[in-house]
Amino acid sequence: MNAHEFKTRFLPYHQELFALARRLLGNTQDAEDLLQEAYLKLWTKRSELTNMTQPHLYCIRTVRNMCLDRIRSTRWVDVGKSPENLSHEMVHEVSHHIETHNEAEWIRTLIKELPPNQKQVIEMRDLCECSYQEIEQATGLAPTHIRVLLSRARKTIREQFKKLTRHENR
Repeated sequence: MNAHEFKTRFLPYHQELFALARRLLGNTQDAEDLLQEAYLKLWTKRSELTNMTQPHLYCIRTVRNMCLDRIRSTRWVDVGKSPENLSHEMVHEVSHHIETHNEAEWIRTLIKELPPNQKQVIEMRDLCECSYQEIEQATGLAPTHIRVLLSRARKTIREQFKKLTRHENR
């Protein structure tokens, strides 16, 4: 993929990606920096991205993941403290973080087990934070059908998650 192909394929999403980064990071300067890093990352992987069918979703996921990584890394800047100096609140926060991470992994696993159309819609809406209009454009599905698929997917995940947590607490 040459520079022109790269620009025509990935730059149209710049405004949306910037808005996502700014919303997640809460800072315009950090969002700009992260977006530059994201485009550099995409550029270095351009040979792998040539046959990509949904570059829009890939860009959103890349920026979202990079933002979450940045947020996580800045939350733990006090890593230099010895374990004896950790406050009770920090220990509680760490254990809560681990518990939340496990729950998130369970939910990701449950999403992978959904039927393909439900999986696609829930990933676009809840993970990539796409609007219903964007989902409609990407999938060609009617808005009503999108809402039905999303509702069914969420219901299935909710039910399966309850089963998992009940089993875990035994």
